Amino acid sequence: MSEKPISALVIGGPWRTTLQSLDPDWNSYGAKPISGLAIATIDKFATVPCSDGGIQLEVHRDGFDIEIMIGPDGRIKSASLSARSNKPIIVERPSVKTVLRLERANQTE
Repeated sequence: MSEKPISALVIGGPWRTTLQSLDPDWNSYGAKPISGLAIATIDKFATVPCSDGGIQLEVHRDGFDIEIMIGPDGRIKSASLSARSNKPIIVERPSVKTVLRLERANQTE
């Protein structure tokens, strides 16, 4: 069984209820249930309107600044992550499989 993208989990219904209802091993790779604290942290993100008709999601906490700009066309325009402390910033590179899947998806748009 392949891992479901998180969008498939969220779009199907109210996101909070959907995330809370995930059983252990929900991705068939031994995933733990999503914690209530992790879900509650989503509420800490501010949604800011942008002058171009898009929105910006942002949070400034725990020594990090995270900002994601979504354009009026629904595409992510930019994302930034910075640390206000000595905490490391970890950026994961997508797998080759993920890159190929994204390329195929972009070709069909």
